Amino acid sequence: MPEEKKTFAEYTLDTSLVEALAKKGITQPTEIQKLMLTNLVNRQSILAISNTGTGKTLAYLLPIMHTLLQDDKYFYAMVILPTRELSQQVHAVLADIGAEIGLRTSLLIGATDLLSQGKSLAARPHIVIGTPGRINHHLRNTKGISVSSFKYLVLDECDRLLDNDFDGDINNILEMISPKYTFLFSATLTKRVNAFKEKRMNNPLLYNVQKDEGIPENILQQYIYLPQKYKEMYLYSIVHNLGSRKCIVFVKTCITAERIERILRFLGESVCSIHGNKTQDIRTETIEMFRRGKHSILISTDVVARGMDMDGIKVIINYDMPDGHKEYIHRIGRTGRAGEVGSSITLVTQYDVDDFRKLEVKLNKKMDEYSVSSELIYSLVDSVDQAKREAAMDMKEEGVGKKIKEFKKGKTGNEIRKEGS
Repeated sequence: MPEEKKTFAEYTLDTSLVEALAKKGITQPTEIQKLMLTNLVNRQSILAISNTGTGKTLAYLLPIMHTLLQDDKYFYAMVILPTRELSQQVHAVLADIGAEIGLRTSLLIGATDLLSQGKSLAARPHIVIGTPGRINHHLRNTKGISVSSFKYLVLDECDRLLDNDFDGDINNILEMISPKYTFLFSATLTKRVNAFKEKRMNNPLLYNVQKDEGIPENILQQYIYLPQKYKEMYLYSIVHNLGSRKCIVFVKTCITAERIERILRFLGESVCSIHGNKTQDIRTETIEMFRRGKHSILISTDVVARGMDMDGIKVIINYDMPDGHKEYIHRIGRTGRAGEVGSSITLVTQYDVDDFRKLEVKLNKKMDEYSVSSELIYSLVDSVDQAKREAAMDMKEEGVGKKIKEFKKGKTGNEIRKEGS
């Protein structure tokens, strides 16, 4: 039995890519990267079942860049993702590694300038990255795209792409391009993913590196039972105790995200928020500030729960209960990346007890209780109540509720569901 390869240099990967990775301190491939690299010589389409945080972005980009260095053709590969943020993230990885090898890319996402995107396409990029709606638009309306040239197609977060009303855009795209190789990357093998494989792929290789329930053992899962009326006090006590350590607080609604951000800010915490009713520019800027450490607390709806690659997240707080165990897994997957120790804390009020018990049964996991002294909570009541009043006044003065309603009115039903195309 051949000895397992432990470094990128041991594979037949182009030396310029090995050197580019080494400059970034990346020398050892992850499990899914190893599997993809074994396919460098005998190229085949691949269906990969892989969780986030496993290095899947480089897993599919490296084989494409390797063959691109040999073929050197424009409009060589297309990478489709379900959200703008994920598309920007993949584009950033490509720009970082690709700068070392002269790679040209084009990022096609909604809520950004069509003209500038058209110019990037006119420069004949090697790889096109983006969301289904915007890619479909350019293929149909922008001149000069060599649709017959695309050799590789990647559908990343394929389960989301096929389950979130993107079918029409993706079918339209596939009517215009005929890739020789298709890479499907999915967290789960859903019926739609399997149906796509059967219809669109010819005997693909199947790589499954998903662990049970997708929750690494290095994530400590905890909960707090608490009265609803003291929910903000408990949240403040947790985040204040974290100091400058990064955490993400997940909430269900845009209004809650705005309210909690203001409460914590009035209490002196370094906090920002992101949700689907903020413009793309603000969302991008907020994520970048949080990533760089300008803020240590990010309040978020589930816009960023899947796929966003943010290093150094120490704690995930479920301020609102997730809608089921899959959403829970996606949320807490933001911590414990690359083997680092992380933790999650779920706030359970008297109204959440049944849902929380169902969650534990689904996960087959009895969570540990996170301890907060009652005396501490009572001591915070006055200051937190004052912050709540100030937050309410601030939101009223800014007309936050009205702005969110107007923002939603400006979206179609599909746009709200797709949120990012």
